Amino acid sequence: VYTNDNLTLERSLSVSLDLDTPFSLSKSVAAIVKFGGKYRIQNRAYNAEVNNTNATFVSPSAQGAARMIISEFDIPTNDPTAIPLSFFKDEDFDYGEVLNGDYELHHPMNFGMIEHLVEFCKDNIDEFAKQGSREAFAHNTFLSVTNDYSGEEELIAGYLMATVKIGSKLTIIPGLRYQSLKTTYSGTRGQQTPLSYLRYDHSTDTTVTVRHPFWLPNLNIRYKPLSWFDIRAAYSQTISYPDYITIIPRIDASTGANVAWNNYELKPSRSRNYDLYFTVFHNKFGLFSIGGFWKKIDDLIYPWRFSVPGTEAKKYYLTNKTPSPQITYNISTYINNPFVTNNYGIELDWQTHFWYLPNPFKGLVLNLNYTRVHSEAKYPFVKVGAVPSANVDTSFVDRLIDQPDHIFNLSFGYDFKGFSFRVSMLYQDDVFTGASQWPQLRSTTAAYRRWDFSFSQKLPWYGIVLYGDVNNINNALDMSVLQMYPDIPTSIEMYGMTADLGLRIHL
Repeated sequence: VYTNDNLTLERSLSVSLDLDTPFSLSKSVAAIVKFGGKYRIQNRAYNAEVNNTNATFVSPSAQGAARMIISEFDIPTNDPTAIPLSFFKDEDFDYGEVLNGDYELHHPMNFGMIEHLVEFCKDNIDEFAKQGSREAFAHNTFLSVTNDYSGEEELIAGYLMATVKIGSKLTIIPGLRYQSLKTTYSGTRGQQTPLSYLRYDHSTDTTVTVRHPFWLPNLNIRYKPLSWFDIRAAYSQTISYPDYITIIPRIDASTGANVAWNNYELKPSRSRNYDLYFTVFHNKFGLFSIGGFWKKIDDLIYPWRFSVPGTEAKKYYLTNKTPSPQITYNISTYINNPFVTNNYGIELDWQTHFWYLPNPFKGLVLNLNYTRVHSEAKYPFVKVGAVPSANVDTSFVDRLIDQPDHIFNLSFGYDFKGFSFRVSMLYQDDVFTGASQWPQLRSTTAAYRRWDFSFSQKLPWYGIVLYGDVNNINNALDMSVLQMYPDIPTSIEMYGMTADLGLRIHL
């Protein structure tokens, strides 16, 4: 019997101000200068309360509670060490077909009986203790505190930019942004023992404050030499902060050699972005764009698991404990990549309406978008014992985490007076999801292809529009696989087909 009550609190307060003013340097040079700022403060907290059975009823200390449960439910047994699961099953419940019938679920529980059992255990915790059955159902100290946290984030930002038009062909948009994020989080740091559910030592809980100030320049240039053609170039610097869950100063040292260590020293990932695009517009041809992008990413954040001997594990351990020099510890955390990661590619986009064709084809519309991505990341690791009594720093090369190689979007449809429909397809190649020094453990998603359909019809009353959507017509699956074994799924998620039908009124 296990219950988990948790409360997540989050509050965000922000204020921003944006001002702009036009000015003219000459008849051919005009500009708009814009500046502003933002302040945001965000509070977060999480608290869990877990109660559960901490010992099987075979334990003599739990048999008093077992007898109370047998009596309450009139279970046909006198053996307090063997309460049958079958008594709580719902024989009439049918799970239905799960994942196309490839997998089966067993032992459906009777919800009402289980709810009754949980409430009975909650109401009789004190009585269980009196009978020496405290472990039958009690507050789990470890699970109730190990993931608790509280904290605050304070963001201060300001920017200055200008839109400068030089004649009718050239537009230049320079800008500069300052942004500073201060995070203060409190987390649980504890050492597990065989009795952690009863007494969990987390006396080294701590609060950590970190600041991340950045200057972020940006430049956009648009040159339009012809009425039907333009060139756009851009340079920018952007940042991606680590998820707050990864920087809460939590440490969970297991009874063995595993340590979950949150890295509060994580730096935000910073990207230098270069873009160049060419766009052609023609009344019949439509809008066509082709361009390239290149991102140079510093301090890429990704999950990592590594091993260190006990003599070097102090950094990842508790301040009031000493890691054993005889143990090699497995550290699970997030790290910044010390190497620059390159991500580059090309993008094609074509949008057109075949209005010039004879009926009934003049209502046809077509949109195509394709992105080819190349990425290369160097992931460092330590090869333990590469030579006798020594470790060697080395690395391996693979794709950027969370990056596919191909993305393709297709949409075609038909417009006729007040009626419109679209059929669309999204294709995404496999996405690299898990880096590991062992090639057999590197993971990806499977390639994903989904078809959707939508329509709308204007009705002749009060501007009412009837609309509908059918999503995932082909019942596409979200699958994860190992990179070396793409035909063997490690997880499958099936969402099925969904549909919406509604009326929309424009007032």
